[in-house]
Amino acid sequence: MATKHLQIHHVIMHSPGPKWLDGVDFREQPTVDEHVAYYSRLSEEGNLFEGGPFLDSSGGMMVLSAGVTKETAEQLAQADPTVIGGLLVAHVHPWLRAFTS
Repeated sequence: MATKHLQIHHVIMHSPGPKWLDGVDFREQPTVDEHVAYYSRLSEEGNLFEGGPFLDSSGGMMVLSAGVTKETAEQLAQADPTVIGGLLVAHVHPWLRAFTS
């Protein structure tokens, strides 16, 4: 049974950037290991709630921890080495976490 649990998070939506190699699995994209290391660090620091790739290689999403401001979310999104290098494009969206099980 789902329970109502209102929290505001910021979500970073990733999509392929200009350096993305078409037809190449997301795990094999150049510099993807830098992306994983970056978000692993954010998780260890308590800034990342959950996240991961879409299995159709169309990108992925990262849900930042509640309390991370929009400004900080934008800074974190743009500081990702794969965004800086053009592998991914990042957009930040506010998200209301209304339900959890």
